[in-house]
Amino acid sequence: PVKSEVERDLPRFAELDAEYEILQELGRGGTAVVYLAREPGLGRRVAIKVIRSTYTEDEEASARLAREARTIASLEHPNIVALHGTRRLRDRSLALIMQYIPGRTLKTEVQERGPLPFIRVYQILTDLGRALACAQEQRIVHRDIKPENVYLDDGTGAARLSDFGIARPWDTDQGLTLPGAALGTPAYMSPEQIGGGVV
Repeated sequence: PVKSEVERDLPRFAELDAEYEILQELGRGGTAVVYLAREPGLGRRVAIKVIRSTYTEDEEASARLAREARTIASLEHPNIVALHGTRRLRDRSLALIMQYIPGRTLKTEVQERGPLPFIRVYQILTDLGRALACAQEQRIVHRDIKPENVYLDDGTGAARLSDFGIARPWDTDQGLTLPGAALGTPAYMSPEQIGGGVV
């Protein structure tokens, strides 16, 4: 059969080929792309997050992805998208092998269904509150809570928090944010985050 344009455009990662088959692109952000992949050895699907090709030489983008991996690894919770592991790629960047959540983002759900019933909103906020409480116990602030980073699991109905790309410990400065610089999504940022202050 003739492959579709999407299938032909899927990347090949020689370092992952033995373990994973890339199936499709799930989404992309400012510096990273997430792919759906199959792990034949275990018979499961995973999400693989890699730096976009235009940012592979960007040391700060690579450092953020490595920091995201360390952050997620310290946050084991049923309402946080889990990290299964990492792989070093040929360009020296990392691939994050993550839990695949069959479902949709909260953003998509609201766009397609409109306002959600009160009980569903309560369930989602309760799940997110539990995820954030777990992060707080590890002294981590997410800094990018928004509907695109909340996944609704079709199987369990649970809400799961993802994308800790700009998360950081609140009591240390790891030097990846310039003083006075604001990182995040403006419509969802706190006043101190917009001003480049301490979140």
